[in-house]
Amino acid sequence: MHAEHGPAERAEDGRGSAASARHGLALGAAPSRSLLVEQVEIELALADLEPVRPLRVCLLGYRSHPFAGGQGVYLRYLSKALVELGHSVDVISGQPYPELDPRVRLIPMPGLNLYETGLASLRPRHLRSRANVYEWLSKLTGGFGEPQAFGIRVLDYLQAHRTLWRDPEGGLSLAATTVVWGAGATLQFVVLRWATELLGLTLERAAYLQAVVALGVVAGALAAGRFVPLHRASRMLPLGIGLGL
Repeated sequence: MHAEHGPAERAEDGRGSAASARHGLALGAAPSRSLLVEQVEIELALADLEPVRPLRVCLLGYRSHPFAGGQGVYLRYLSKALVELGHSVDVISGQPYPELDPRVRLIPMPGLNLYETGLASLRPRHLRSRANVYEWLSKLTGGFGEPQAFGIRVLDYLQAHRTLWRDPEGGLSLAATTVVWGAGATLQFVVLRWATELLGLTLERAAYLQAVVALGVVAGALAAGRFVPLHRASRMLPLGIGLGL
């Protein structure tokens, strides 16, 4: 009688067959036809692929059209699969941008996009970037400098962020700015709820009050950037905590 084997037993048989084949080849024996054509199917559940610890993954695509060219297509499915395995995924891409899973963060890295805009799209402001100059000159001379120009932009971006976060005052400024903007956005919803429930205003009239609060947040941010130097940013933390409370 023929006995059915499960995935684990088939995998074990496959490993044994592969080991026997390697042993036979090492001794100079000719491999049998059955060993050459044998295929072992190993079924892996999603739980078997779960990472030991979540990773922070960054995927790059210099040109990631969502439906053509390949980069945008595999970036979408690869990033989605990594997220479903428990990883945190960012995608840095130039134009055209891919269509990604909502759980994946897209970091736009715009370039000149000369294959769609043409050489005449160059403007004086573009000359301030060495990547733009290289990309335009390469296209002008018949080269394909878009991938390397994208690499220059990504390298500058990552180096700038690493330098800023490693600097104590720069990192404090970034963290404080993020927290304050989050508190300001939350405050707008609090004011909207307060105006409708306690003041009895309609939602339409309460929105005017919310707009005034939003203008105040923007004005405060501009004033802080103008009148609070970076070396005094730590002194503003008690005020920021008080605002949050």
